[in-house]
Amino acid sequence: MAIPAEERQAWKRVFGPVASRRLGHSLGIDIIPRKTCTLDCVYCEVGRTSNKTMQIDSYIDAEEILDEIDDFLGARDLKLDFVTITGSGEPTLHRDLGFIIRRIKQMTKLPLAVLTNGTLFSSESVREAVLEADLLAPSLDAALDESFQKVNQPHPSLELTQVIDGLVQLRKSFQNAFWLEILLVKGFNDAEQDLEALRRAVMKIGPDRIQLNTVERPPALAGVRAVDRGFLERCRARMGDRAEIIASFKGDAEGAASQGTAEEIVRMIRRRPCGLDEISVALSIPRDLLGPVMEELLHSGRVEKRWHRGMSYYHAG
Repeated sequence: MAIPAEERQAWKRVFGPVASRRLGHSLGIDIIPRKTCTLDCVYCEVGRTSNKTMQIDSYIDAEEILDEIDDFLGARDLKLDFVTITGSGEPTLHRDLGFIIRRIKQMTKLPLAVLTNGTLFSSESVREAVLEADLLAPSLDAALDESFQKVNQPHPSLELTQVIDGLVQLRKSFQNAFWLEILLVKGFNDAEQDLEALRRAVMKIGPDRIQLNTVERPPALAGVRAVDRGFLERCRARMGDRAEIIASFKGDAEGAASQGTAEEIVRMIRRRPCGLDEISVALSIPRDLLGPVMEELLHSGRVEKRWHRGMSYYHAG
């Protein structure tokens, strides 16, 4: 049963459930401070990286994170498909990632996913940290250094050859589901030589799925554009039978039972811009009831509405 509004606490490390394009209804776990990352991707929906770093550290106390997860799962009866370590920073930067994964799996029988930019797996300790996850979903947007620099804007000490070699080594030891996402940006990593280099890298890595994506939400850098559907279809054919184009999220307003309040809406869109349908699904608020809440948030200045690729998205004001 969902907890009453008057008893609801302001969750800091747990968010959602959210309707994910890949994972259905997923409870998100944020273990790294906002925009602490090894990359500064031009398409990032969270915005520009404020702390570009390679430093692995205990950024947020692991017990604090785990206590909140335990409280959340104990307080709510939710329809969930996954618990997902993700959020607004790069999770493999957390020194205690392996410990956090093991403890979460002791708390719940739900499958646990880790979404990562995949840049730190040249480190044996980072590879070992994720081995008990049920699903690992790293990214690789470029296999040529010039494109890597353009689209991902990595930390100066991060080398693309190490990134790819790390993913190859990880795949040898990781026994569960391994999905590799490639996000293509028009004019950044979509040239013929980029696609061929990516195809060769993917063959070396050997993921279970190759998930092709493009810019869907308002990006960090103005002017960043999506490739079109036909281009993605041609890329899918080129990558082989394991390749797929990631669809938009699916779900209905009777899904995850997170109670929808103005505060929860604001917390949700602070993490990333969201459309009205996504907020409706994630917080289980019918559109006709959600509309007046959003209008009030817009009027108060706590929320802004922007248009991107013909769709409206809500941002924190």
